[in-house]
Amino acid sequence: MSWKKNPLPPSPPQPTMRAIGVIVCAVNGENIAGAAVAIQDTSTSWQRGVTDDGGYLLFPAVPMSLQDTQLQVEAEGFVPFDEHIILLPNIDQQVWLGGTPSQGSALLLPAMQPSHYDPSVLTLGQLSAIRGSMWTNRVAIPYGPRPGQPDNINAMDYYEWYAPEDRASMVANYRAKGYTHAVTGPMIDPDGYHGQYPTYPGPLTQSWWDHYLDCMQEWWDAGIAPMHFALPEPWSVAQGMVGLEPFFRQARAQQLLRIIVLAWEPSTWSNAQYVDAAKWLSSLFPNALICLHTEPDHNAPGLSSELSDALNEAQMWANVAPYIHLFLQQTKTCYEGTAQDQGEWLQMWDRYFQGSWDSRFLDGYHGWPTFSKWGTHGILAGPAEYASYWAYWENAPESGSISWGDKAMANGARFFLDGGSV
Repeated sequence: MSWKKNPLPPSPPQPTMRAIGVIVCAVNGENIAGAAVAIQDTSTSWQRGVTDDGGYLLFPAVPMSLQDTQLQVEAEGFVPFDEHIILLPNIDQQVWLGGTPSQGSALLLPAMQPSHYDPSVLTLGQLSAIRGSMWTNRVAIPYGPRPGQPDNINAMDYYEWYAPEDRASMVANYRAKGYTHAVTGPMIDPDGYHGQYPTYPGPLTQSWWDHYLDCMQEWWDAGIAPMHFALPEPWSVAQGMVGLEPFFRQARAQQLLRIIVLAWEPSTWSNAQYVDAAKWLSSLFPNALICLHTEPDHNAPGLSSELSDALNEAQMWANVAPYIHLFLQQTKTCYEGTAQDQGEWLQMWDRYFQGSWDSRFLDGYHGWPTFSKWGTHGILAGPAEYASYWAYWENAPESGSISWGDKAMANGARFFLDGGSV
């Protein structure tokens, strides 16, 4: 008797598809909702979808054989991602752009990069490392004292008035010197600096403010921190609260304007007016570096006519110190002073010279305040304007401003704002 052998059961068909999950994250680890994701599944076709609120998208039917492929991701506010990737064969897999994968087999790719630089990550200490050229850098652009000439002033504080190609030249020339900070503002400007630049008598409009902030974003993207001079000098704080505060309070302004200067060298402000402006702007910009700028060689925030035994320079500074981080000092000494005057000005940046700015603000020399908005030490002073007038009106060489900035730094200055190379 013979027995027939039972046939083996047929093998189940091998799966031809597998699932690919994509998780999209920003560099700060946050998941990005609404990102458009595309994965190429053949040489001619793509699968597409949009991430959910958790930044996740599942492609449930990707060919099992797919390994070498292209992944594209686009999300508002981020640089598009478009790269060749290699998937593991024959298994479901997660693809993470940034973040922390939950599977050992996951493919980890770079996080999505923001399309614009966000200065809110900078500390006040980082912001205070000023390297700038107020009005001493040169570039061939319209307006100014020598329009269209290579020795014309690169007036960054009129940047928003220029055409895109001129703005590109301004930024390129500025950054080529290593400068990282530039002055800008105020928004209301009826004079246009002696009629040589466009005027803006006001009132400020939202469209012009938006354009201005777009320009400030261009600076940040190029590595330049705006130092925004807030109040036009004739204006009182009350006028600023009406004409400027609604714009200053906007979230984008708070993000982009990280360095605030009260005003350009106020010549008519009493000590009380300095205090009012400092209180207002310090409160209005709680995360900004707050700075004070004075007239040439005017070394206290107030009028000379109001100085007295009860209100001396030390007391003037004590009144304003709780609201201020930096003093932006201005002088005529570098171009109009004697050799002795110039030597004494340089000594003012020596930390250990008795009577220097540091000895006053940090050690309390002659009763000066050793407290400030920093909370841990007094106001920090630095040379801010020492060459611009002569560069603008007399075409003094840019090399001269760089030399004076470097000399001040060599003597102990923490920063410069009117030319330098250190």
